[in-house]
Amino acid sequence: MKKRRIIVLLIVTTLIMATVVIGGCSGQGTGKRAIKTQPQSVVVEYPKGTEFSVKVNKPELVKSYQWMMRDIAGNEFLLTGVTATTDTLIIPSSQRSNRELEFYCVITDQEGNEITSEVATMENGNDEEYKPVLYVGEYAIEPGEEIDLGGTDIGDGQKLGQGKVTFDANGKDIIFDNVAYDNTNMTADYLCAPNVGISLVYDYPETEEYNITFIGDNSIYNAYYDEEYNAGGIPFDFYFSGEGEKPLVSLIGDGTLTVTNGSIAIRAISDLMIDIDVTVAQDDDRRYGDGIFAQHMMVGEGRKLNLEVLGTALSAEGNLYLKNAEVKIDANAPHISMGMAAKSIIDVEYDFMIDNSKIDIMAHANPEICSSVGMLTAINVYGILEAYDSDYSFEIDVIGKDELYVSNVSAVIANDIAFDGCNVDIKIDSNEIFSASGMYSEGNVLIANSEATIDIKACGEVYGVAPEMDFSVEESNVKISVANHKNYEHLGSFGVLCENLVMKLTEADKKVEVYSEDGIAIGCNTGELGDGPADYIEGYEAKNVYLREGTICSLPLEHEISLGSKSTQDGYEHIYLETYYDMNDVTEPAREVHFKAGE
Repeated sequence: MKKRRIIVLLIVTTLIMATVVIGGCSGQGTGKRAIKTQPQSVVVEYPKGTEFSVKVNKPELVKSYQWMMRDIAGNEFLLTGVTATTDTLIIPSSQRSNRELEFYCVITDQEGNEITSEVATMENGNDEEYKPVLYVGEYAIEPGEEIDLGGTDIGDGQKLGQGKVTFDANGKDIIFDNVAYDNTNMTADYLCAPNVGISLVYDYPETEEYNITFIGDNSIYNAYYDEEYNAGGIPFDFYFSGEGEKPLVSLIGDGTLTVTNGSIAIRAISDLMIDIDVTVAQDDDRRYGDGIFAQHMMVGEGRKLNLEVLGTALSAEGNLYLKNAEVKIDANAPHISMGMAAKSIIDVEYDFMIDNSKIDIMAHANPEICSSVGMLTAINVYGILEAYDSDYSFEIDVIGKDELYVSNVSAVIANDIAFDGCNVDIKIDSNEIFSASGMYSEGNVLIANSEATIDIKACGEVYGVAPEMDFSVEESNVKISVANHKNYEHLGSFGVLCENLVMKLTEADKKVEVYSEDGIAIGCNTGELGDGPADYIEGYEAKNVYLREGTICSLPLEHEISLGSKSTQDGYEHIYLETYYDMNDVTEPAREVHFKAGE
């Protein structure tokens, strides 16, 4: 009997001690009474923010505060901002899309006992109002307002950043003055902000154009990254929703902009004019990160884009236009959580116009970042690619060759391709690339008044230039070299494969050279299918090869044009090709052909 009383006494004493520590214990009873002031629900008028506070009877005995957030779907999130571990959670701004968010605080005493506060809600009271809001992290600026990043305390003595951002009262001019923003630390949490960086948000916009002026050196750094979901946020974002035309966003001024990290570094759900120098960078430990995305995109005269990406550098849902610009891209094939995927370094849904500009693309496939690469295309255009008086170079480096599988690499893909007055240098060389092509088009390829070198080597099927219609060379120097590192029985290398071949050379110093180590130098597709290989026909009259009068075609040995075939699919289907052959060995197509203007 005495023993039972002692046990009961010990239990009661333990409960009393747990209650005394911070005035209560966890649960709905005594613990809730230990909290002197509970957080209160509020209705805010966006983009205004609020704060939630909790007070206990004996704060000196508190070991930690931890604020939690619950969304409308019931998902709970641990907040990580500077004020999220204090007795007062500060939420600097709200968003139009915020319906109702719930917040509560978990308080832990020195003994590890927990008390959970009551739940308070933050509700938006003006979610039917549409207006432009510029968010710098969690802080909102409306037209007529300014924020001094160096003078904004986010908690614990830390500042929002450096420089000033001004939103003019006219509602369309925004000035960045030597801004440096780093979201490593936030006031509440990045989940409470519309984005992880700087974002202009307007639902159903009325303004036709925004001018974003940059003074001095400006930078945005994104520290957030989640490899599982390939989601690192968008550090610099212009988000316009609703039906109708979207505004034109113009990045202007004498300053520069550097954006580091992000699933997309710069995004405009609108047309975008880039008239400043822009740098996009990636931390070494990243696994995914695109560059600049817009609807129609234009890069102004004399501007430089230096883009280091893990994926796509430039993406336009409409047209992309470069005028007297310099674009340098260093692109790693990205880590894709779901396995191999097609990826384009420059991706254009309609037309790509390049005028007096320079594009230099260096691509890498690194097993430390990606385990396999599906289809990697340097420039992928669903419409027309036209380049005038410009330079284009592309090279790919496959690192860790024995650890990585690369399916297909192409330097240029477009419906129609035209280079006029350009310097073109394309190099693909790897034992680990299964299939590769220099230029592929569903229409025509034209190289005029240009200097072009296309050197393609891979372990499988290889193409130098392969339009489905015509390949035309006018008054240019062109050298095409292809080789298959591993000789598959039914796969070879094609220097040129097209419907019609047209050569127009009149100047004595212009020439076209095509080399194929193990396949066909030049083949013109007649479009016919057969059950087996066709024999080479001596003295066959050309139907698809057109040479300007006086153009000289030569081989190392005497040659003729003939009708032949090359297996294309596992040796079962054959497509007839009009090609050249060496008269000393009529069983093989010519692997070296030279064209030059007549003397």
